[in-house]
Amino acid sequence: MVFVKGTILEINKGKRLKYTVIDPNASYPDIPENYLNVTYELSESNGKTLLTVTQDGYETVADGEKRFNESYNNGEGWTPILVAIKDLLENS
Repeated sequence: MVFVKGTILEINKGKRLKYTVIDPNASYPDIPENYLNVTYELSESNGKTLLTVTQDGYETVADGEKRFNESYNNGEGWTPILVAIKDLLENS
């Protein structure tokens, strides 16, 4: 099963990854105008690596408010995904 799909927009090795994303199983059309953007940025802070994740484009996509509320994930937001990324990095 495919959960999301998209296109890589930018890769700056060790610093930034930006891509588009859409749920191919959603009811809205799978067209470029309905894709959100996700950006991962790495930076140094007090000798540690800081990962900043942003997701944008809700203001222009179909069902933008609904999709924003779904990504809010009952206040958890990206936390489950970030915990999995942290575990992957620390244990591989």
